Amino acid sequence: MIRVATILLVVLFVGCYDSFDTPLPNSNKPSTTITIAELKRLYSGTVYDIESDIIIKGRVTSSDGDGNFNRTFTIEQSGEGIEIMAGIYDLWRIYPTGCTITINMKGLSISEAFGLIQIGTRPKTPSGYDLDYLGSRVKLDKHITRIDQIAEVEPSLTTLPKLNKSMFGSLVSIDKVTFSPENLENISWEGYKRFVDGDGNHVWTYVRKYSSFANETIPLQPLSLTGILQSSSIGGESERFIIKPRYETDCNI
Repeated sequence: MIRVATILLVVLFVGCYDSFDTPLPNSNKPSTTITIAELKRLYSGTVYDIESDIIIKGRVTSSDGDGNFNRTFTIEQSGEGIEIMAGIYDLWRIYPTGCTITINMKGLSISEAFGLIQIGTRPKTPSGYDLDYLGSRVKLDKHITRIDQIAEVEPSLTTLPKLNKSMFGSLVSIDKVTFSPENLENISWEGYKRFVDGDGNHVWTYVRKYSSFANETIPLQPLSLTGILQSSSIGGESERFIIKPRYETDCNI
């Protein structure tokens, strides 16, 4: 009888709210839309967990279609880029280059790797990494909404002296750089490769060995390099600017 009486009181309480079109306390809290630049500023050196309804919006700039991106993709808004640790394959079919998406950040976390601010989840078990992948289409669909506004993605045309950390995660393009191999026996795209401009400034590319163009020969003529800007230490040296191409056609004579 006590249990029945309690249930009736709860029903009556809810009914009163419904009758006067008054929402229950803490229900239907509005989400807040912020820019990618504002989201990136939340990171101050340690993993930052998002506990409120924050929405970001951006256009997809990368592709895993040729295998140089692995279970991640990048989005950009007003020149600010960020990487999503999706954790599944064939992302180019779900989020093709040029489509617009929104991400509900509640329950996700941000951190940094290779100079990029990344979106992911806290590892469930110690792994040595700050973030883990979302890991399933169900979880991606929970947080990410695709908007059918596909448009051509234009990279930011720049020069080697103008590269800076604020550009990490964004799609950039640099003209008139030439491959500078350490020896002529290693002139395929796989791994880190150095390119120089006419003034001796340099930048590296990175291509995974599983990429479809990893074993293709790098032209020795001046090139235009396009890709996602990041950083990495090479051979124990200080951090270097890295351009990560999406396809072989990102590197044109």
